[in-house]
Amino acid sequence: ILLFSVVAQELSLGGCTRLTDAGLGALASIGPSLTTLRITGSELITDYGLFCVADWCHRLKVLDICSCIQISDKSLVQITRGCRELQQLNISHLPMLTKVSLKAIASRCHDLRWLDITSCQFLVKDILDFANQCASLKNLQFSILASDKDATQLLEESNIQTSGVDVHISQSA
Repeated sequence: ILLFSVVAQELSLGGCTRLTDAGLGALASIGPSLTTLRITGSELITDYGLFCVADWCHRLKVLDICSCIQISDKSLVQITRGCRELQQLNISHLPMLTKVSLKAIASRCHDLRWLDITSCQFLVKDILDFANQCASLKNLQFSILASDKDATQLLEESNIQTSGVDVHISQSA
């Protein structure tokens, strides 16, 4: 019998549209050494798949789950509990996230340096509160509705542009 061990540190499965929770769970089980996981656009992945990542991948530093549209606050909260070494997090284009996710990230991911929340449905006030709580944050990407004049005024009145955080704001129609 031949025994071997696969020690993967980075796993990029962007665009794997047939990746399921069971598949992600099996991949996450190699997790103790995994530091980077990219599963962008995997629309079959649900909270259950991310629960597996949170349970197995404690050394994760980079997580990109952009456009995994079935992900909700439940699994993102679990990710913040299990993956406290996160430095880069892309949760853009996840329509079911609320400020619960932002609060969990701010309270548990103390090494977070880069966050993309473009096209999520967060209020600008909640985004600004989040940015003020994250001392290590260096780059924040988000979008606002072009018609949201209150958001524009809040951004102008905030000190986020001068706080040392590189902010990228896009406007959506």
